[in-house]
Amino acid sequence: MLGDLWWLRLAVGMVADPASPVAWIERPDLAGSAWVMANVLGGFHLGRLKAAAAGLALSVLVLGAWLAWRRRNAEAAGLAAGFAFGLVALHGVSQFAPMMLDRTALALLVFAAPLGGFAIAALRPRALGMTLAALLLALSLRGTLSHAQAMAAEGFGEDWRGAIAALTARAARGDVVLLGNAVQLGALPLLAPNAVSRLDQRVARDPADRLDAALVKATGLGTWFDPDAACGRTVWPIGRDIEMRSRIEPLALPPPAFEAGFGRVILRAVPMPACRG
Repeated sequence: MLGDLWWLRLAVGMVADPASPVAWIERPDLAGSAWVMANVLGGFHLGRLKAAAAGLALSVLVLGAWLAWRRRNAEAAGLAAGFAFGLVALHGVSQFAPMMLDRTALALLVFAAPLGGFAIAALRPRALGMTLAALLLALSLRGTLSHAQAMAAEGFGEDWRGAIAALTARAARGDVVLLGNAVQLGALPLLAPNAVSRLDQRVARDPADRLDAALVKATGLGTWFDPDAACGRTVWPIGRDIEMRSRIEPLALPPPAFEAGFGRVILRAVPMPACRG
């Protein structure tokens, strides 16, 4: 629970600015929040099994809360209170920064797992609890495999590795890599360890996005991109198509000399004008 406080504090700090790209997102009502949280508990990628999985997970949590009350178990009551806190906190944060509910809803598992574990361990006979735990695990794995299959299907997913391979092959020493956000900047060393040492990494400037600003400041992974400072160099914007439109294209870069698509990832080469004087 304490580990999530930093993330929740950061979310509250992203109160919508009129210029923010998240300003248009509506605040979820109770039904909307419940749908997102049920998705988390039931598995995002279970298709027709999603409702059954969510119902099963919620039943386990209700059972845990009921056993805590029935047995007057103070420790279990604390777990139930923690789960209730997670529900209220995530919904409350979404009223200030609506887009954060989808990004942080997985934190609900931090609050739900201990209570669910208590309920499963308390079931008698023990074989019943083990069977229930195995069923929940099987549903979770099924959802993960379903998502992996969808990502691998043609026309869906994001081929970051293919785009990085093309970048590594084409970019010269000193070229600038321009990414959409600091999260991708942190992942770049894992995807392109041989290219990072010879390329200048930058994040698209978006003063309204406080999350990116906080990540850049906290991690020291990179600095904001300044078109004037990149004069005479080749800039490689890379990111999802939506980031190209919302983050990179407003920078009014010159027309690209090279552009390739990798699923939903776009890689461009943009020669910048020569430096003045």
